[in-house]
Parts: sequence; structure tokens; C-alpha cells
Amino acid sequence: MLGWNWHQRQQRTQFTQEVENRVNQIDSFYSTPDAQAARAFLNEYNVKYIIVGQLEQAEYAGPGLDKFVQYNGKLWNSVYHDGNTSIYQVIQ
Repeated sequence: MLGWNWHQRQQRTQFTQEVENRVNQIDSFYSTPDAQAARAFLNEYNVKYIIVGQLEQAEYAGPGLDKFVQYNGKLWNSVYHDGNTSIYQVIQ
């Protein structure tokens, strides 16, 4: 997640289009079941860790979240799990 979307827009008023683009890219990352699209996003932003918690599960419920278990050990490694929250470290 980017953070509170409206807060980001308030704080970065001259960059509202960039914030909107980032929100859309994050939505696509969590929603897509496509491993290549997910990897491209991770590379573009040099992502080190991915959080999948209650917020992500509520916002992006569906097949896109299945990729985290499916590609564990291939694109990322699970480094933390507690209840409904998992943290994955991206494999570089």
C-alpha cells in the first residue's frame, strides 16, 4: 500500500498525477496473478519487502493474492507470518 491515498495527495499537491499512477500500479501488483508483471513492478521500484496483511486482503481479495504462496521461494521468501499478516522478502 502507498499509505493513506488522500493524505498522499494532500501532501504532494503538485504531484497528484504521480500519486494516482503509483496507486494504480500498486493496485495492479496486488491484483495480478501474473508473475512477470509482479516481478516487473518489484524491479521498477526496487522493492525489498512485501506486506500482505488484513488491509491488502480486504482491498485485493481474489486470485492476485494467491501468487504470494504460489511464488514463495521463487520470487520472494516468507520471512514473517502472524495471524493474517505475512511479510515476504523479495529475491533479487
